Amino acid sequence: MLEPPVAPSTNDDPSTASTGTVDNAGDNSDQPKIQIGQIHFNGGDVDLSDQFIKPNFRARFQKLSGQVSGLASIEEKKADVLLEGMWGSHAPVKISGQINPLIDNPFVDLTLNISDIELSPFSPYSGKYIGYILEKGKLTFNVDYFLENRKLEGKNSISIDQLTLGDSVDSPDAVDLPIKMAVALLKDRDGNIQLDLPVSGSLDDPRFKVGKVVLTVLKNLIVKIVSSPFAALSNLAGGQGEALRFLEFESGGSVINAENSAKLDKLATILFERPALNLDIKGEAASQADRQGLQSILLENQLKAKKLRQMMKSGKSAVPLEDITISAKERVSLIGSVFDSADIPAPVDSSGKPVDLTLSIMEQLLREHTPVTENDYRHLANLRALNAKDYLIKHGQVERHRLFIVEPRIGLADTGQETAATGRVVFSLR
Repeated sequence: MLEPPVAPSTNDDPSTASTGTVDNAGDNSDQPKIQIGQIHFNGGDVDLSDQFIKPNFRARFQKLSGQVSGLASIEEKKADVLLEGMWGSHAPVKISGQINPLIDNPFVDLTLNISDIELSPFSPYSGKYIGYILEKGKLTFNVDYFLENRKLEGKNSISIDQLTLGDSVDSPDAVDLPIKMAVALLKDRDGNIQLDLPVSGSLDDPRFKVGKVVLTVLKNLIVKIVSSPFAALSNLAGGQGEALRFLEFESGGSVINAENSAKLDKLATILFERPALNLDIKGEAASQADRQGLQSILLENQLKAKKLRQMMKSGKSAVPLEDITISAKERVSLIGSVFDSADIPAPVDSSGKPVDLTLSIMEQLLREHTPVTENDYRHLANLRALNAKDYLIKHGQVERHRLFIVEPRIGLADTGQETAATGRVVFSLR
């Protein structure tokens, strides 16, 4: 309320009074000088209704009370703002800060806090724009906006508790984004989602609209975390980002070494903090990366199998190959025996003379002539995936039902499907 310049407010209730002056005396400017001491609000209601969305949306601000003190059309003056009320009957609202809307370039430094907004009433909007009904959830919204010299800087801090998406909605306006995956990536083990969405721009830019900018920032955030989830979540486990997406193994190897253990420990932490996520585990093997290692393993198994047959001939009971050990003396005999039965051409030197067959040369020739089949590569790839899964269950305490071993990738040089330079296990969050 704006009073005449010399007539003070006669309202007996100061909680609803407004006082101020307008002074043009001796001023050649076109705009009057305005000073308003205080504006009081007590028990105000504001109804908001959107008839364009189907079903219709309605919200109501209730019991708005507070005051704006010190409004003036003077550059250096800032009015103090404090308003409190309720969104509906359940969500507290508080607006505080300073403003000066009466100068050429308005000044705003305001904080808006709204707590515990029930999200299910917003289902008409969520169905239309994200393609899902909001089954459950509460929103707490903290906004800090600073406007000076027509430059706006804003911070939007959003907390969502127990967000639950319901049925999908066939809407042509829904964003083409994996919303459920984004929710699983963002929701912590307590059911909370925390988002910080900064906004900045100039009011002189006709393309700048706060709501549009916030939605763009939110969309870009979702695209980023869904396309690179390990990088987005690596801060939960002390870093490494995309490096957590895979394990690397020595040629032919499948043992989880110390480096891989460290990665799996961090991955287990991420899965603990994001309980809605599952993990696909894909083993990989390749002819270039794994052939020599597999040849060594297969040759070693061949020597153990020969010793096992000798043991059984002497009346001893059969044991698993992994429990058999070969001494240095036995190794000499076994390699010689296996080499004699193998159809390997005798090596010659550069002059064509036969090379002396030492133990190391025979072992090298046996290894080089040991065939490696596609099944050997497949077994290795699956073993790598199984060992990674077992580690996550035993050491990371990840629930079994969240871990899935998928079809391995076998890279064979003659098919043009070679994998990386080292054998791997590759992880995918979903």
